[in-house]
Amino acid sequence: MSIYFARPSPCAKLAEPMRVFYYEGMGVLRVLSFSAPPCKFLLCTFLCCLLPAGIAWGDAAPPAWQELEAGLQFASLAVSQAESATTIDVVRIDPALFRFSLHSVSVEGAAPHSLPGWAEREDLVLAINASMYLPDHVTSTGYLRYGEYINNPRIHSKFGAFFVAEPDVPDLPRAAVLDRERDPWEERIPRYMLVAQNYRLIDTDGKALWLPGGPEHSIAAVGQDRQGHILFIHCRVPMTGEAFAAALLRMPLALRSLMYVEGGSQAAMLVRCPKLRRLWIGQSSAVFWHPSENGAALPNVIGVRRRAEQ
Repeated sequence: MSIYFARPSPCAKLAEPMRVFYYEGMGVLRVLSFSAPPCKFLLCTFLCCLLPAGIAWGDAAPPAWQELEAGLQFASLAVSQAESATTIDVVRIDPALFRFSLHSVSVEGAAPHSLPGWAEREDLVLAINASMYLPDHVTSTGYLRYGEYINNPRIHSKFGAFFVAEPDVPDLPRAAVLDRERDPWEERIPRYMLVAQNYRLIDTDGKALWLPGGPEHSIAAVGQDRQGHILFIHCRVPMTGEAFAAALLRMPLALRSLMYVEGGSQAAMLVRCPKLRRLWIGQSSAVFWHPSENGAALPNVIGVRRRAEQ
């Protein structure tokens, strides 16, 4: 389960009561605190209505991809928010040169590890969250399978994307993000070794699907571009899912589809190769919760290795 606590309004006084919202199906609890005097609150509301949704961009320049090794590139893409400038970090992976795998506490017979812990244990080049998870700290919120191992057999009715990898036939892509409304997913997912179901953020028509509003939090996502690359994406600075998707659509990434894999302090991404060794971990706005320097312990992660090393 993923729990996020929204930052108080700039007009808020912490002594005032809070309102709590639960987003069914996401496992998201949002706590909002409003406490400004009525006149100041109305003024803040009025001014906010005059502003854009909170993010502004100029004309997007092509990403400055850093070549990490053959088939692996990294870019840090600037986004300007109302309060500050931030970046969305993207790793672009060629599935012809890299293999994807699932690492789970159930499969491995181990306790949850931080992302660096999983990478060290399994000798991974890259890693990212596989999905959100239920309160048992094992079971994915959506369908999750790796070979004959099934973590969650249920196809979630509200989750519209599937990350699939390692097909059993050569005529299918080695990895893809399937759109539940556009792709023949029922035919495809039985053909793949790895299947992870999550929320769609962007569909194959280039439309952002996250509803307006909702909590602001760090986000980890997995996407596919129109050239067939897989993208691991992380944004540490909290923003809404709507703003995150809109920012990516304004960038020249040629996104075909994008799915959300985790948010808040659990959202993590790791690169572990000679030219770049870096861990990205999310942040929670709850003042009483600070993840360790290696991030939260995660039950299910997607790992990446070089195919030449298989």
